[in-house]
Amino acid sequence: MTSSARRSPRSIFLGPSAAVLVLAAAGCSLGDDQPSVPVPTPSAEAAAYCEALHEELPKTVLELERSDPSPDSELTAGWGDGAIVLRCGVPRPAKMDDPQSEGVEADGVQWM
Repeated sequence: MTSSARRSPRSIFLGPSAAVLVLAAAGCSLGDDQPSVPVPTPSAEAAAYCEALHEELPKTVLELERSDPSPDSELTAGWGDGAIVLRCGVPRPAKMDDPQSEGVEADGVQWM
């Protein structure tokens, strides 16, 4: 008993379209020199703290050179071409209050 599988016109169209979309997205992201991160929108008080913090940030972290993400902002910083990214002024992630999540403490600072 043989069965002939027929592909619908929709599946014939979606396969190549999906491949083109994936390639287009990959092509757009391959040439970026810096990672792109959303810039936070904190309150004025929080932004003032973030600006003060930004002035004190180190040039290297774990031997990774400073390489700030785009767009340029005093609310974001990066090291190692996106290996480490700081976003100041974002709400506390709910995951940080989850006793089951595993974080790391380094020099009195907890990291997620």
